[in-house]
Amino acid sequence: MRRSMTYLLMLCLAVPIALVAFGFIGGRLATDSRVQMGKPSGDISKGKLFILVHGMSPNEDRWASAERSLYEEGQVVRLSYNATAWSNADPERVAWGIGQRIGEAINETKATDVVIVAHSMGALLTRRALLGSRQKEWLPFVKRVVLLAGVNRGWDLGAEPPADVDDLKRLKMRIGYWAANLMNMSKLTFSFERVLRPA
Repeated sequence: MRRSMTYLLMLCLAVPIALVAFGFIGGRLATDSRVQMGKPSGDISKGKLFILVHGMSPNEDRWASAERSLYEEGQVVRLSYNATAWSNADPERVAWGIGQRIGEAINETKATDVVIVAHSMGALLTRRALLGSRQKEWLPFVKRVVLLAGVNRGWDLGAEPPADVDDLKRLKMRIGYWAANLMNMSKLTFSFERVLRPA
């Protein structure tokens, strides 16, 4: 009995110490704000370029069918950045990187008709990249921007989860939100909540 009480006391002390330690180092983790550009693929004869920008928690399979369907229409380039749930990437630097990679993709492919397709968080970052690129020489080549499920008004992660979310997932969402705030993680995600939340 005494031994189990000792273990319980040690656990009660270890959890707050671990949370303080994570809070101290959490803001220094996952700070990579670089944007990577994949190799162009598809039909180069059309002079058209599709640039795909993923949203939060990227997955190779999410864009695969869309990418394959665009091969006949022109070249396709994927941009990727650190958008994991715990990312502390700087959103301004990520948006700037997206703008840089768009310019590099246009220069590399010599495309004259560019369509940018961006999803969720990627839509918001792409929009920021375009707004911050008024002096860019590549901007006139962008003929269309398609924003899929863009979070244009930001989001409120602390709000009540959707009604169709089961209780276990709802609990996980609450714990994740609380833990990320406590441990100083997910700055990329929380930056849109703070900056774009309506007054």
